[in-house]
Amino acid sequence: MNFDKLYKIIFVLCLFFVGFNQIELLPFLGEYKRDTSMLFILIGFLVLCLETLKTRRLYYPYKTIYITLFLLFTLWCILSTLLNIGTIKDNYFKRTTGIERFIRQFISLAIIVCVVLPFVWRVIKDFTLSDILKYIRGTMLVSLVFATIYGVFDIAYNYFGIYPAYLILENIFDYLPFINPYYHDKRISIFAYEPPYLAIYLLSIAGWMFSYLITARNLLLRFLPSITIIILTFFSGSRTALIVIFLQLFIFLFILYKDNFYRKEIKIILAGCMLLGFLAVGIYGERLVTAIEQRVESLNFSDNLKKDISNKTRFGMQYASMQVFLEHPIIGVGYGQQAFHSRDFYPIWATKKNWEFSGIYQNKKDSSFPPAFNIFTRIAAELGLIGLILFTFFNASVLFYSYKFTKITKSIDKVYYAVALALFISFIGLIINWLQLDTYRVYIFWINLAILIKFSLLLPIKYKNEKV
Repeated sequence: MNFDKLYKIIFVLCLFFVGFNQIELLPFLGEYKRDTSMLFILIGFLVLCLETLKTRRLYYPYKTIYITLFLLFTLWCILSTLLNIGTIKDNYFKRTTGIERFIRQFISLAIIVCVVLPFVWRVIKDFTLSDILKYIRGTMLVSLVFATIYGVFDIAYNYFGIYPAYLILENIFDYLPFINPYYHDKRISIFAYEPPYLAIYLLSIAGWMFSYLITARNLLLRFLPSITIIILTFFSGSRTALIVIFLQLFIFLFILYKDNFYRKEIKIILAGCMLLGFLAVGIYGERLVTAIEQRVESLNFSDNLKKDISNKTRFGMQYASMQVFLEHPIIGVGYGQQAFHSRDFYPIWATKKNWEFSGIYQNKKDSSFPPAFNIFTRIAAELGLIGLILFTFFNASVLFYSYKFTKITKSIDKVYYAVALALFISFIGLIINWLQLDTYRVYIFWINLAILIKFSLLLPIKYKNEKV
């Protein structure tokens, strides 16, 4: 059996469907139940188990600084819980005990450590630089092309009320696998369950799509992926993603300009963006202007904190988590336990006239557990300062080395440079996104991590001392 070819097929399918989560494919897997990618990861992991039994060889990049830090973090999740076992056994909320909650949440983390990372590393460990571009960036591009085709009809119906577009969505796209169209007022979600998930998909692949500005010879291929990312993000209506992707693009162009790469092209990009803006306003006129005004207004966070329920909920949850941290600053309250404690600290300004609290998070009959809406505040509350330092060091090491590789590869080759810069920009977006997300279930992050480890091994011999 040719395991390598089989792994590549499964991996490409996993990567193509990374943004798809409209259908509950795996109801027994909790927070992973909607993730189409997880279906293929599980298939790949089963193949990996068969290969391990046959060859008696296990592949895991445990000797790298990143994995070492993350394994230490995982170990602290267990130790913190054991140190808090006295209170955890008494925790109870929404028909769930503290121990049950720990088991569920730790299984979720263990899936990343024991299933996702081993499978992804087994696929990528033998990749060449050409394979990274072909199987990873290329698959992301194909996925974006599909998203764009779908998005055209989604925008036409949701923004401009063009009814034939709705018929196409219902009578063509609805019959495709893993798709069940959802409609949101003045926002698109394409193949995602909700617009925010589409936004996460877009910012996850943005760095890789920006890299075409460096390597593509064809003018359309050089610019269209980046333009498409920005347009789809705009119509997704995600305030945070809009800011993050523009920040990613700014950092990407700034590094290129600072490193004396493509200064002429950067000026062309800026001029092209202005021209496209004027053309769009001229063609779509009042509707587009109104949409832009709504997006700009949505970026007023201080005003939205009073009016926007989702903002009140998000910041209220983060505030409550920090209050838990202040009461348990060193070791936290135990992994998976923040919801049991933070419910005592919900601020009045967040809960007042907020149906999300009264109808969901404070409603004992609703099984949905209150999220923290921020991985860092969640870790601070659950694992204390020790856990927060470990996780922060883990993220800092990823950013440090990916940026370091952009510096040492600019003198090697533009393809090496493009991959290093794509990784750095992608990590920036994903780590910032963790400021509004409290799950480790971000597949592109772990795929990027495996690429970063492999990338250090692909450097020319004279740079081998740079590997980690």
